[in-house]
Amino acid sequence: MSEGESIRPKSIKVNYMVNLIYELFTLLVPLITTPYVSRVLGASGIGEYSYTNSIAQYFILFGNLGVATYGQMKIAACRSEKKEVSKVFYELWILRSASMLLSFGVYIIVSLRATEYVKSRLILSILFIASIFDITWLFRGIEDFTKIVIRNFAVKSLMIVLIFTFVKDSNDSYIYVFLIAMSTLLGNLTFIFSIKGILCKVKYNELNVMKHFRMCFIYFIPTIATSVYTLLDKTMIGFFSDGTEQNGYYEQAHRIEQILITFITSLNMIMRSRMSFLFQQGKLDEMRVRLEKSLSFVTFLATPMTAGLIVIAPYFIPVFLGSGFDESILLLQIFALLIVIIGLSNCLNTHFLGPSGRQGKNNYVLVLGASVNFCLNYLWIPKFGAIGAAISSVIAETIILMGYLFLIRDFLRMGILLRLSWKHFVSGIIMIIALSQIPLLNISNELTVFIQVILGVLIYCGMDLILRDKYGFCYLTELVTRYIMRLKSKD
Repeated sequence: MSEGESIRPKSIKVNYMVNLIYELFTLLVPLITTPYVSRVLGASGIGEYSYTNSIAQYFILFGNLGVATYGQMKIAACRSEKKEVSKVFYELWILRSASMLLSFGVYIIVSLRATEYVKSRLILSILFIASIFDITWLFRGIEDFTKIVIRNFAVKSLMIVLIFTFVKDSNDSYIYVFLIAMSTLLGNLTFIFSIKGILCKVKYNELNVMKHFRMCFIYFIPTIATSVYTLLDKTMIGFFSDGTEQNGYYEQAHRIEQILITFITSLNMIMRSRMSFLFQQGKLDEMRVRLEKSLSFVTFLATPMTAGLIVIAPYFIPVFLGSGFDESILLLQIFALLIVIIGLSNCLNTHFLGPSGRQGKNNYVLVLGASVNFCLNYLWIPKFGAIGAAISSVIAETIILMGYLFLIRDFLRMGILLRLSWKHFVSGIIMIIALSQIPLLNISNELTVFIQVILGVLIYCGMDLILRDKYGFCYLTELVTRYIMRLKSKD
């Protein structure tokens, strides 16, 4: 491929499925090992990893400098020119590497001076090297996810085998931390073998690394704000609590909720590149159509997930995590609300606010949400522990969603969102009422969860069909029909 040749993206549907597989597999790896690890290490061992990892991620966050988000959008906008893609990539990779190495040095100094969990902190320093070789933003920018999935599948699968082989009792918590860090590093190193044919040679004197610093910093601000919900909660729980058990309860409940959120944000992440391209072409009407369809699809998927988690949590947690994690039940029920809230706010951000260049205004909303979360954490974690942190996150994320809707009011009215989603919410409420009756049968937890899941899908889809939802169910039916027709055409 010549330097002037454009990089052709794969279709949105192909990218969605491939990216969904990648994101799910990345999160499913710990989910697969969770039942085993929770029983072997207990809440205390898992809590130590959660607490120390949250601290390491702060330094990695500063080292990343917003390059991932900005880089994906920048490469998506210039993908019609291979030479320009290569130039932008090398500039951003150099900038990010220098920033990450600086952050790495500070982290080592801080870790050596720490008074607790020093060994875990030092083991997690491997993640800094892994972050330098994390170039998934390049593949997201050119809308090519197949290379990411194939190579990481083997690495993550190997990690699962090693965890079951070497993590045997509560004294093996350091081995667990090491395996997670090393799998991340090995997975990112495989990206190097995937860039051949995508990039071309660029002379060093043609690079202008610092010209991207200002925009990276603009995209860095929302990254900091977002980290409040994923990192600060865990750090503050560990700081205000005696021991690490509360972190363990929080980590496991949060991990389950994140699996389901991935179904939602995977589509949103892919659409960021396509929407950036459409905005550059001035195709606002097409952007609006895609945004409405995506919002409806988000609520179509997120509503039954939220309703289902609220109902099955009391029976699912004992089966999945084993004894000793009863406090994760209420946490999971609270976190379930975030599936709809984050799904919608993430969709608004990736589909319009980011691609349209309104990231600066978006930052004010994120900072407000982060500030509210920090204040509520400070007030409630000492009294209520992990539950206080979970409630704080829900309130803060709701504020962010309201802020996004206000910023996008000239492009999308609140009434349109209600029109797109009210049928899904009605179906979800009926689903909750019906599933809450299953435990009255006095059957085992395993059978209760199984019946609730199967019946929940049938009730929700049945209600959506009765209400004749225009987008959600019909869109899903269209995808299935096209897939069946394609299979028949190959026969």
